[in-house]
Amino acid sequence: MGKTYWEEIMIRKLLLINISFLILCGALIADDDKIYMRGQKEPIAAFISKETETDISFRDMSSNSKRKITFLNIRKVVYSDANATYKIAIDAFTAKNYKYAARKFSDALKSQRSSRGNWHSYYIPWYYYNTQYQLYLKSDKKSAVAEKLISGFEKFSKKFPKTRFTGAAKIIIGDLYVQLKKYPEAKKVYTELSKSSRVKGIVAKAKYGLVNLYKQEGNFDKAIDLGKQVVKANQVSKELLEIMSEMMILKKQYEQANSLANAILKNDKILSSIKGAALELRGISSVYLGNNEQALEDMLISKLIYSSTKKKGGPLEMYLAINIKILMDKQKSDYPSWEYQSKYDSYYRAIDDKQRKFVKSFKL
Repeated sequence: MGKTYWEEIMIRKLLLINISFLILCGALIADDDKIYMRGQKEPIAAFISKETETDISFRDMSSNSKRKITFLNIRKVVYSDANATYKIAIDAFTAKNYKYAARKFSDALKSQRSSRGNWHSYYIPWYYYNTQYQLYLKSDKKSAVAEKLISGFEKFSKKFPKTRFTGAAKIIIGDLYVQLKKYPEAKKVYTELSKSSRVKGIVAKAKYGLVNLYKQEGNFDKAIDLGKQVVKANQVSKELLEIMSEMMILKKQYEQANSLANAILKNDKILSSIKGAALELRGISSVYLGNNEQALEDMLISKLIYSSTKKKGGPLEMYLAINIKILMDKQKSDYPSWEYQSKYDSYYRAIDDKQRKFVKSFKL
């Protein structure tokens, strides 16, 4: 039995009301693709289980039931403007769902070319190339892909020389040159950027790039000297301190490393990530200087700062194990083995076989 015209109208209205309620109020869960859809008050997490050219399938967390909604209706209800694809792509990028974001930014670029207006003229290309770069970092890092990315970011930088993203694009170009071991090209990019950029954060990244470049070339003395200049200019970063720690310990510059860390820690307004790296540097250098109580305190605080952001098995765990072993052996009456044994075992288990051999053979 066929539906009347008014019945069809009512059904469509009810469908749109349900879609609006689902998007604005309901949480969705799914099997792979995740995006954030913009509601009236705040973004709503949405999880896509299947997408075709005409509709998207969701799994509704509240009822644990499958729903299928026309993609066109979702765009109308949630976005209702020409930037729909771009916004969906941005939300996917924010959620680090780069595979899904890549498809949407590609669609957004096509939409942008056919659009009458020049909406988000540089936002879409920037996020398109950046998404491709994030996918590259998660892949096998093939040189052909890196070359293609360099070409894309260079094209972006030339077309948009004064945007908020241009400096970051050039940093990525330099980083890709380093990965390809094209050090002269990388050096040129970093040097020019460190002199020309007015953005403090970009200058710091460019100078870190130069320090890392000299390290890659094996020129530790030049890398350390430049690193000290960067710290003195208050352009320090967590990444810079981590490679400075590695190089200064290898060069046995324990006193200098300790002094450098102390100078950084005098600043009460530094970021917690930089404080954690500075404490790690001071703690490790204190191990070699025999200041074991200070070393333990610094490294434990650093470990606490890094607890949610740093992977296990790094030099911090290795030197914590070394320092606790020294404390247990130093004065057995003051540091009974049972007091520190569980901590020692915990850090010892967190490191690899090569690091364990170093712990056992460690001698000042």
